[in-house]
Amino acid sequence: MPASALKASDLVRLADQIEKDRDAGWQELHRRDAAIGARCTADEPAARLLCWLRETAAEAPDEKPGGRSPLSERSAGLLLSGGFLIAGFLTMVGFLFAHGQGMVNVLWFFAFFVLLQLAMSLFSAVTLVSVALGNAPSPLSINPARLLASRTLPDWRRWREFQDVIQLVFLRYGQGMGIGFVGGALLAFIVVPAVNDFSFMWSSTFQLTDSAMQRFVHVVTAPWSQWLPAATVDAQVITDSRYQPAAARPGPARIESMRSWWPFLFMSMLVYALLPRLLLGWLSRHLYRRRLQRTFIGYPGADLILRRMKQPLIQSQGAAGSEPRPGSHGELLEEFRLPDDGVLVVSWAGALGEGDLDRYRELSGADPAILMQAGTSLEADREAIDRARQEDSQLLILVVKAWEPPMSDLADFIAEIARGGSSVLFLQPLRDTGIPEDRLDDWRRFADELPGGAQVVAMSRLPAGARPAEGGSNGAP
Repeated sequence: MPASALKASDLVRLADQIEKDRDAGWQELHRRDAAIGARCTADEPAARLLCWLRETAAEAPDEKPGGRSPLSERSAGLLLSGGFLIAGFLTMVGFLFAHGQGMVNVLWFFAFFVLLQLAMSLFSAVTLVSVALGNAPSPLSINPARLLASRTLPDWRRWREFQDVIQLVFLRYGQGMGIGFVGGALLAFIVVPAVNDFSFMWSSTFQLTDSAMQRFVHVVTAPWSQWLPAATVDAQVITDSRYQPAAARPGPARIESMRSWWPFLFMSMLVYALLPRLLLGWLSRHLYRRRLQRTFIGYPGADLILRRMKQPLIQSQGAAGSEPRPGSHGELLEEFRLPDDGVLVVSWAGALGEGDLDRYRELSGADPAILMQAGTSLEADREAIDRARQEDSQLLILVVKAWEPPMSDLADFIAEIARGGSSVLFLQPLRDTGIPEDRLDDWRRFADELPGGAQVVAMSRLPAGARPAEGGSNGAP
């Protein structure tokens, strides 16, 4: 499944599946995702995540999602564009027939079907630039694209942290609406004058002169006047089409001259109403795909899925996923006393800083010089391994974030730095409430499968204001 097939609804499916996986153990998830990764031939992260979504959905065929089934994005876009094409056609028909005696006011026509459409395109362009710069302006509640997005994105209001993606969905649908409306109006502007006689005149309460109208036409036709002179209006046509209330009905020659406004108005709609919509539609579609893919890959937990798919299962002692054996190195130590010397402490992936040692009972009073950093780069890992070999420490303590699942890159690092020696995993809690039992089980299984094994210690925070313990008296109550 290519990454270009990514849809906004896939972000919802990814979030739902990650939420369901929170109740499963790490070994079970790793076993499942490693098998999916072996079967997936895609290389791009987004494509691999789509493979993962497809496989996990296939494993639960009996699950019936609640609520109404959403529209596909393609169906939603076609529905919007088709509906507004009909609306644009009927609007143009109504506008043309609303003018009596087949006389259409050029200025009113230009204001509604050109200037208003151009203003709406400029508003969309400003919104698009704002979203591209990282802002997320609130969409209008009356926007029809917002109403249809509620059918396309199930429970989309939950994803308020992804306002940029939602806003780009609105912009993308909005351009489809605008293209459909202008396209329908252009179609009616071709069909209706072909079956009914219409001529064009101009008048204004601002008392425009013929020369002012000529300057206006010259500015508007600047983009095409050189290569399409037939879509311009000369001074004689402007004079003939000026409305005079007291004048008699114009003759056939003058009416024919007044019809010369049609190419000008048609090209004005093409250049100033339709072309900006097409350009904005392409830009919003391109930016939407890029932003959606970045958000999809960066969703919390997606990186863990990709790592589990890429990294093989750790197999050493016992079968994968087996419970820790009684008396094995994966046992959970209820008490731990830090030795006075011969100890090195490794903070994995930024779990601890130098100022954090005295915040935990098990490390309180320890010398900050024994703390090393690893898991952040290959250089940091190499420095920690080199120091451990040089100092020939008797005990290696690795402080890890208990809320993150253990991965094989951590196992490889421990195997390299410990080389079968004594090591202890210190689990840093996310909150003062401690570590959930299922997380402890995951880490105990992980420790039991390490070459040489490891012991596990659940760290506990010292109360605020507590004094650090002296020497090696920390850890035991």
